[in-house]
Amino acid sequence: MASSASSSTAVEVRKHDVFLSFCGEDTRTTFTSTLHGVLNETSINVFIDDELNKGEEISSSLMSAIEESMISVITFSKGYASSRWCLEELVKIMECKKTQKQSVIPVFYLMDPSEVRNQTGIFGDGFAKLVESFDEEKLNYNLAKKVIEDILKILNFMSPSKRTIAKSVFDKISNQFEGSYFARNIREESTGRYGLTWMQQELLSSILKHPIGFTKGRLGRKQVLIILDDVTTSEQVESLIEISTLGPGSQIIIIATDKQVLRNCGADDISIYKMKGLPMNEALQLFSW
Repeated sequence: MASSASSSTAVEVRKHDVFLSFCGEDTRTTFTSTLHGVLNETSINVFIDDELNKGEEISSSLMSAIEESMISVITFSKGYASSRWCLEELVKIMECKKTQKQSVIPVFYLMDPSEVRNQTGIFGDGFAKLVESFDEEKLNYNLAKKVIEDILKILNFMSPSKRTIAKSVFDKISNQFEGSYFARNIREESTGRYGLTWMQQELLSSILKHPIGFTKGRLGRKQVLIILDDVTTSEQVESLIEISTLGPGSQIIIIATDKQVLRNCGADDISIYKMKGLPMNEALQLFSW
């Protein structure tokens, strides 16, 4: 069986999806811990300063991490402005926002946005009493969930063309195969309530029409095309299809932003293709269209 893999994106692929900027004393064990945990569960690559190796120059490491991130989440809390490191991070993030078009998501944790904007007092007594009436754990999770929704929207917006190109390929050549299936948004679907179970059933139904009994033998007699979009782990592929059971001449196209994921799926360097961005004049023309 021949297989191929594709790694593609319309924008520069950076080391991290998200950089977290926060005041450790205020939010490390509360909101930031919750946000970090849910980001990991959603398979979003996140940088947090706990990852710094001992002995590293903290300032240069943090500055590099900011530059290598697609999105920065700034959690403004009562102690943020009193931290020299937080303010240096903020300056660097604003620089990257201007020069690299980095996306920035501000989070006001137990703070009124106007206090940050106007640099006034932390918050009034009335606001403090209101915050105390909330269950802190519920507040942390709900706020983290809202931030992650924004992060996913930005990540999807920043890399739409890999899906578009793959769909164009699928539409053009799928009629050359005895069966075909395009698995969309695997990263997102894998975190749902039922995981990828329903997608596996849909894949088999699309290829076999009636996937009841002797599935491996029937797959082995078919030449099929399967495109797997936004794969983040080899386990996702394994849960959808056993590649070795597909018939001769079948093609598997895997779309991922991490080359190691493709290697883990069995692709060698020859079969991995990295999409390059358009030249400036062609990009502007496409944007105009």
